[in-house]
Amino acid sequence: MQKCQGKLCQKKDEEGGHKPYHWFVNRENPGYCGNYISTTRYTILTFLPLNLLEQFRRLSNVYFLLCVIVSLFPGVSPISPATTIMPLVFVLAVGALKDGIEDLARWRADKRAKDQLHQVGKEGKLRE
Repeated sequence: MQKCQGKLCQKKDEEGGHKPYHWFVNRENPGYCGNYISTTRYTILTFLPLNLLEQFRRLSNVYFLLCVIVSLFPGVSPISPATTIMPLVFVLAVGALKDGIEDLARWRADKRAKDQLHQVGKEGKLRE
């Protein structure tokens, strides 16, 4: 059996980013890994900051943020700040909604996999 270090293990996903796998120590058999794996990216507390960080890794979103900042100075920009803020907010909201729906689907798949009954070989017999 593989010893558990209690660390956060990561694996690369299709997009080249890291997909976290959380391993929790088995309480019944300390020193060995449990069988709980979470494939979700976010928790309720980390959704907004991590999602905004991912959104602003895209160069186009950074460009529009800079346009918003420039439009806030009244002598520099001839247009209203609201006309530059609204498209950026819309794009960020749609991206956050998409990521939230995908993460919810991952959480539900994890829950289904966790709730399935499995047979374990113990003492020469199969048990559920």
